[in-house]
Amino acid sequence: MKLFCTLLSSLTIVGSSWGIFQTAPSIQMSEQLSLPSDLKSNKQIQQGLKALKDQLPLIAISHFQEARKKVKEQDNNMVYLDLLLAESFIRAKEPQKGLDVLATLPPSDILDYWKAIALLQQGKYVASMEAINQISAENNELQPYVYLFQAKLGRELNDSALLLNALKNLFKSENSQLSSLSQFLYIDTLIEIKQLDEAQRAIDELRQSPHLTEALKPYLDLMEMKKNISQGQYGKVLEKSQYIRTQYAQNKPVMELGEILLAQAEMDEEKQQQADVEKLGQEDQANTLDAGKADDRLANFISSSPDSPYLAQAFLLLEKESAFNDPLIYEKLVTWSKSKEKHRQPWALLALGKIYLVKNEWANAVKLAQTALKNYPQHQASQALVLQVINLLLNERHTKEAGELIALYPKKDPNILFQQGREAFIKQDYALATKLFQEAQQMGNDHLSQASLFNKNLSALWAGAKEIQEASPLEATSTKEKRALEYEQLHYAAKRLNPGIIDQLKAFTEKTDSTFYRVPALLDLAEVALSVSPPELQTAKKTIQELNQLDLNTKEAERLITLEILLPEALQLWPEAIAACRKAIDNEAHNNKDLLSLKLGELLYRNGNFNEALLVLQPFPDQFPNSSYKQSALFLAGKAAQQCKTSATLEKALDIFNRLSDASSPFSHAAQLEAASILLEMGQSQESIDKLNQLMKQNLSHYDKLMALSIQADAWIQEANEDKIKLQQAVKLCTEILDSPNIGLAWKFKALSQRAQCYERIGDISAALNDYANILSHTPTNDGQNRRRDWYWFYNAGFSSLRLMELQEDWNSALALAEKLAQTSGPRAREASNYARRIRLEHFIWSDTPQTTPSQNK
Repeated sequence: MKLFCTLLSSLTIVGSSWGIFQTAPSIQMSEQLSLPSDLKSNKQIQQGLKALKDQLPLIAISHFQEARKKVKEQDNNMVYLDLLLAESFIRAKEPQKGLDVLATLPPSDILDYWKAIALLQQGKYVASMEAINQISAENNELQPYVYLFQAKLGRELNDSALLLNALKNLFKSENSQLSSLSQFLYIDTLIEIKQLDEAQRAIDELRQSPHLTEALKPYLDLMEMKKNISQGQYGKVLEKSQYIRTQYAQNKPVMELGEILLAQAEMDEEKQQQADVEKLGQEDQANTLDAGKADDRLANFISSSPDSPYLAQAFLLLEKESAFNDPLIYEKLVTWSKSKEKHRQPWALLALGKIYLVKNEWANAVKLAQTALKNYPQHQASQALVLQVINLLLNERHTKEAGELIALYPKKDPNILFQQGREAFIKQDYALATKLFQEAQQMGNDHLSQASLFNKNLSALWAGAKEIQEASPLEATSTKEKRALEYEQLHYAAKRLNPGIIDQLKAFTEKTDSTFYRVPALLDLAEVALSVSPPELQTAKKTIQELNQLDLNTKEAERLITLEILLPEALQLWPEAIAACRKAIDNEAHNNKDLLSLKLGELLYRNGNFNEALLVLQPFPDQFPNSSYKQSALFLAGKAAQQCKTSATLEKALDIFNRLSDASSPFSHAAQLEAASILLEMGQSQESIDKLNQLMKQNLSHYDKLMALSIQADAWIQEANEDKIKLQQAVKLCTEILDSPNIGLAWKFKALSQRAQCYERIGDISAALNDYANILSHTPTNDGQNRRRDWYWFYNAGFSSLRLMELQEDWNSALALAEKLAQTSGPRAREASNYARRIRLEHFIWSDTPQTTPSQNK
């Protein structure tokens, strides 16, 4: 566990102790957002922004939450407020609350940035990198902070290449504050990875830089001192230490860091001298430092600076030196542990607790942990001590004492869940252990999550392996158990489609000669290859061919049969998939006939064989009365009947959906929507409206509510004929859809098109053209994910507008629009070009550019 973290505020780099970096700048939402004027003048929001600027996020949260109460959910200002609130939560080290808020907001670069910060706080390194990579490289204001984030991630992952590359990019940043920080971090990193010549060049360049401020110069001297320590140049360290004491006597942080570095140098030199004595058999008399006094120096530092921010580093050095064996140091530790200094006492309790743990003085260690929890429950040193005591108690099977400490722990975090899982495992409650490790896996950082996954799989394995329950949970060393556990880990990763799992499964199947584990791994490999996006069809095909050459048990044969259906389905070879499904149904060895029948109905439906699908699916409830898929089959049967398009099949579909409309059915809302749609298709618009009115009284999902509004709007349009009052009702419903929060473009386009048709029938051509213009403002691209849908609505709006302009005899506007449509790259561009040519010829408009704009009338 990494305990000593002191760099870059929320972007903390472990292992460095330079106080100049303790508060690094970070981008604020308010710097990226152009707040509306009414928000700028809002007193609560101004107070919240000031609190954020003053690094008081908890106060900011309070102000933003108060301001939020006065804004309606559908108000666009809510997005701005929620962005600021999410930032405040994340700055207050409550990342999950911040993520929960961000999840409700539309995508943006600044949202991805703070999402990445929150995930990093949680230790979700892979997810945080995915989020930060979503930020546009053209966002010049955010890009320096992206590099800073990548530097942090590189340090967390021990990826020096990523770290150094990110820092080099920061050199070039126009953000002078971040650029200066990056140069110090770059030098610090080079020293840590022992690239000392490069570090010296960087130090020399920075000394000559005009951007090196007087405030930063002392820290450059400290960097050089650290480099001298790494080189073993202890004489230079002493000289630099004396220089720092003379030059920066009034700079307390620099003096404190200098003392710690000097102590580190003294320790390193003493160790080097001891190594020389052992090697040469004689002691080097040319001491440059007062070796052997490092522990005293650190002890004096701790005594004289009880509120120093560098106490953690001092205690860490004492521990590394094993100075706790010194009786005088031990006596000081006891004294410090009983003192009431809020900064020093927790670290002293942690240090003294470690001594008791080494000496197996469990009772004393437990008492110290209880004291730490009582006095400083939220302090990182207290929590670290408690977790270490619990960990070692469990190693020695002292489950009673460990359980008592677990019960006192102040919060439910992944570390304590992990220890609870270990406690349950030792007590042989493997089901509980599996559950606890699962929770720790979901909540923990990537490292803890990986350990939790291993232990969860081990617990699950042991839950079903009665013959090995008596063995030690930390000594499952047989080849069979190792192979089984390795497969279980891959199996769980395969179910979650973890990145890289295909390569891992391939490697496992290549090195595993035992078919006991190789066959299920090959089955997992084929399933994953068909499940990823895009599917790896060649891998799936090759793996299925290999499986057909092996001896499989009944369950494995069932999985293979399913794969032989899924492969042609993934290739959209519907006839082949249907044939494979029929073959599987005829295979007596396959037990899941109900699932296969449902799949056959689905494949027939997708191939357009609606009558055949209906013949398979309608008798499903009678054929498989105990199947959990009954309602799914019935719903799909209703869809197939609806697609048959005869009056008899529509009645049949309506009957099916009415049967599924019962509140206990998981398809209740969807079935009621389908029934309303069928009534509309049958010309029974008023019945459709009545059914939807009843449905709208229920607690609908966002999607179901939008669908209900849309169908009801169509029903009012059908019911209206030329009744303007009923058409206005349809307009109202379309407007309600458009005013709904977080609707996608598909819903927006459909509602605008519906409303435009209503306006046209009412006679408000200007309003109709305005709605179509809103659709036309979104010009699709051929590389978009929904290009076919977007082009449909775009051209539908375009040609509908042309028709209305021609009715108004507004030829210039029609020509301008037709030429706009002709210049697109969509499927109807040529049709628009022909349309424009016809207008020019018929109305003698020969100039290159129309004389009036599309918004002008005749």
